[in-house]
Amino acid sequence: MEIRSLSLLYRAKHPGLLLKLGVLASLFLLLTGLFVFYFTQPSVGQKNSLRTLVHASISPVPAVQPFSSVAFATASPLLAGSGQVVEIPDTHIPLIAHGNENLREVALTFDDGPFPNFTAKVLDVLEKYHIKATFFSVGRQVAAFPDLTLRAYKAGYEIENHTWNHPVLTGLSMESQYWQLQNTSDAIQRVTHQRPFVMRPPYGEYNQYSIQVATNLKLVTVTWNVDSLDWSRPGVKTILHNVLDHVQNGSIILMHDGGGDRSQTLEALPTIIQTLRDRGYHFVTIRQMLARLPHEQKKQ
Repeated sequence: MEIRSLSLLYRAKHPGLLLKLGVLASLFLLLTGLFVFYFTQPSVGQKNSLRTLVHASISPVPAVQPFSSVAFATASPLLAGSGQVVEIPDTHIPLIAHGNENLREVALTFDDGPFPNFTAKVLDVLEKYHIKATFFSVGRQVAAFPDLTLRAYKAGYEIENHTWNHPVLTGLSMESQYWQLQNTSDAIQRVTHQRPFVMRPPYGEYNQYSIQVATNLKLVTVTWNVDSLDWSRPGVKTILHNVLDHVQNGSIILMHDGGGDRSQTLEALPTIIQTLRDRGYHFVTIRQMLARLPHEQKKQ
């Protein structure tokens, strides 16, 4: 498996430069998080709890330990959303983009939320059709809208890690990438009392540092193999085409509940669900999909 990497030669020639850039990036991210806290307008009842949550979620940039292979989920079973136990065998899974291609199942995933105007409506549609899905949440959005996060979790949806403020990870040092993922996991855990098991890199961009940091934090990196391109608002018919013409066994479908106007996503979602059901597909969460990977895929 090829992993996109930064220039190690450049790093060797300039050993102090990346450290300085990491420190500057960390200061920028800290100020960004504080800006979002003070200038995002949540409901009045949330303000006191939000202040505690945001500040508690931000930790210093740590020293990252050298990469070592991590056996995931060996100590205890995981919960798929609220209360459903998912046993994941002893396995090494640094990165996946699809599930078991021998099973008639797909995973709906939603990125960039929670977002006040659309996440609740996405949940309404999923609940109407009794569909479970996975939400890759942005840390600062979790901090700003904990009630939406908690609603999704209590309804049985999985809340996973999509970084703190949606940067391009390949432009960050290893230390700053660690900061992004650790603080997002902390914020999610403070709301749901369950730590994420999966992370998705924004824009699907990652390098060897991203995989190393995620693995050290015991996070499986999950991308996708079916992109709705709903973020670009191409029209409902195009979203339907992008999904329905490309789904196959084990597909991971990328959609969005945050980051902008998701009205087209909401309009397309019922047709996507009903059409895939009619084709015989079963909807699963990412953790459920991981639990049913074939042996050779778990060990790759």
